[in-house]
Amino acid sequence: ALEYLPDPEKTLEILSEGTWAKRKGMLTLVPMKRERVADGLAWRFRILLALSDDDEPVTGFFKPRQENYWDWLKEVHAYTIGRRINAPTVPTVMRHFKKTSFSGWLGKVPAEETTMFKWEGKKDPKIRGALKYWVPSYWHRHFGAKVAGEDYMTAIAKSIHPANREKLEKEYPLYLEVGRGIIFDYLIINEDRPENLGTILMPDGMQKLVLIDNGLALGVEHAGRTVMKKMFMGMRMFPKDMIDAIRTLDEDELTDMLRPPDDPVMWLPEVCIAQIVKRKDFILKTVDEWHAKWGDIVWY
Repeated sequence: ALEYLPDPEKTLEILSEGTWAKRKGMLTLVPMKRERVADGLAWRFRILLALSDDDEPVTGFFKPRQENYWDWLKEVHAYTIGRRINAPTVPTVMRHFKKTSFSGWLGKVPAEETTMFKWEGKKDPKIRGALKYWVPSYWHRHFGAKVAGEDYMTAIAKSIHPANREKLEKEYPLYLEVGRGIIFDYLIINEDRPENLGTILMPDGMQKLVLIDNGLALGVEHAGRTVMKKMFMGMRMFPKDMIDAIRTLDEDELTDMLRPPDDPVMWLPEVCIAQIVKRKDFILKTVDEWHAKWGDIVWY
């Protein structure tokens, strides 16, 4: 049942407290090597987790803290913001794992391929990272039979209009979820969409939006790609609960979330927080102007 994400609290509990599980025919640890010219070598891991030996295990996707890689940090903070404003994000926690848990794998890998790992502690080293739920039935970049390209998502954004309300609510509720995703991605300046999104098919035949990867979000905004902003600017109807949540998200709360006073390792640069506030203000200004012009028909 957890596959369809009906209970994010339960999923978060397993990610936060679950131990490495062993099940017949299932690998406890699956290392995934990533090599790209732009950012070199990095490792990710699929880890089988369960709260007890009797529970069905779930798979977590672990992005460890590594030299010159900040995507693990961005994943944790992006989920915190997404959960706060009711965005369709995948459950994610910051988790420490002991170095001894990886001993079997470390013994098989050339030492030069693991020098970028940021182990913490000398007596009993651990590594922290972002542990995300691995969605097993995820269909990458697809809405039904269509590929979620930039043009298609832009068309969806423009369709989120009061004139289309009845059709959207009855026939295309997924598009309304896409609207949530667009607002979320613009707030956290995630320009890695529509590459990293997709859907899962629910038991009732409906599709559920899943935003799987936020590792390139929460950076410093600069001139260049403004895809998510353009999509947001095409919308004429907005999720009221999300806008209300964004409205109450002030700079002090963001600072506490993104620069926790007791853990400097988790700090995001102050300039990034200032830019989130700036984008928040722009979102609210834009939405409020449409609300003043058209009234409550702009809400869904």
